[in-house]
Order: sequence, then C-alpha cells, then structure tokens
Amino acid sequence: MDESTHQNPKRIKDSSERRWEDLPVNCLVAIFSRLGLDDMTLSIPFVCKFWHDASLDPTCWKVLDFRVNNPSPGSPFSERFKHEYHVNNYTFRGFLKFVANRSHRLATKMILPVGHLPFSHMAYICKE
Repeated sequence: MDESTHQNPKRIKDSSERRWEDLPVNCLVAIFSRLGLDDMTLSIPFVCKFWHDASLDPTCWKVLDFRVNNPSPGSPFSERFKHEYHVNNYTFRGFLKFVANRSHRLATKMILPVGHLPFSHMAYICKE
C-alpha cells in the first residue's frame, strides 16, 4: 500500500476543522448586517481580527436602530462603549458620528430613540 491510503487520523481531523477565516467575508457581512448597534459596536469587533475587518463593511451599517440600547451619556451602553474604545468623554453626538463614519453614508434607515433630540443632532443626521 502506498502512503496516500494511510492517512494520519490527526491530519484528517485537522483538515475537517473549520476556521472563521475560511468563511467568505460576504457571508459574515450578511449576518452582521442583521445585528443591532449594540452587537456591532460592543461585541463583534472584539471577537477576532477577521470579524473586526468584516464589521467595517458599510453594508453592516445600513439600518441604524438607536432604540436597542439607551445610547445616552451615563447609560450602561455608553459606559461600556467608553471602556471598549478607551474614550474619556462620551456624547450621543459623538456616537452618531462614529456610526455615520462606519456606514460611509450608505445607511438607508435610521431609527432614533423616543424623546427630545437637540436640533444640532437632527441637523447633523440630515447632513449625513
């Protein structure tokens, strides 16, 4: 028998394992585009470099729903955002800019939290 008929069992196991890097990036982007802003800002980018890079695709940022978590300063969301991104001063307007930059102006839907938004925030949203 030649060597090709006797494969090392460990080698077979290794070749059957899947890695995220082997998944086409467009599949990850399709999944990520269905996630909320909380996952897209506080979870996905920190899993691994491959997920971080995929999360930067503007397609992931077409629907921006700010109602999922309270994004106002002092909220648990904003405190975690400050911690993860090493930001000392968190503002809702700053978060709007962050998300607008990620979307590369390709956002097709924006859902804002109930309540009063300062006119300057609304003007910024309209401009972007």
